[in-house]
Amino acid sequence: MKRYSSLLFLFSLLSTWVQAAPTIPETSDLREPMMRAIDSNREVEVNLTGEIAEKIRLQTKAPANTRVKAKISTVSVIRPGCKRLRLEFSEPTHKMKTVNGTEEPFLMWYEMNICSDGKPPQLSTVGLTKEQLQQRVESAGNFNRIEQRGGGFK
Repeated sequence: MKRYSSLLFLFSLLSTWVQAAPTIPETSDLREPMMRAIDSNREVEVNLTGEIAEKIRLQTKAPANTRVKAKISTVSVIRPGCKRLRLEFSEPTHKMKTVNGTEEPFLMWYEMNICSDGKPPQLSTVGLTKEQLQQRVESAGNFNRIEQRGGGFK
């Protein structure tokens, strides 16, 4: 009887752990996960669906039911509200032949600078001080005066 109750206790612990295990959300649009990564200091992971996932599966010749994972992490903070993000796309269950002849799960990544308004830092006003905003306005005014006089960059 004691052995039975120990097994029952162990089973209940295991089932609680399985139920509490985090599930990875699905999305076909990376904008929202990217904004979550900008607003927090944690990695954001999603299962990618839709057109982007389908294009990746076609390029890698993966079966239609292959999951495409996207992981978004911070490389560096450019200024408040603007970060350099790393976007990783992977197919953990789909192995591809490498140039060395081994088979590895598909993984590709790229990095981009982006602010919480969806613009690159060069065009965004997110996180700028009043002085920095004023400098941008003055720079734009100087550029417009040069253009009006027929000048420009040579």
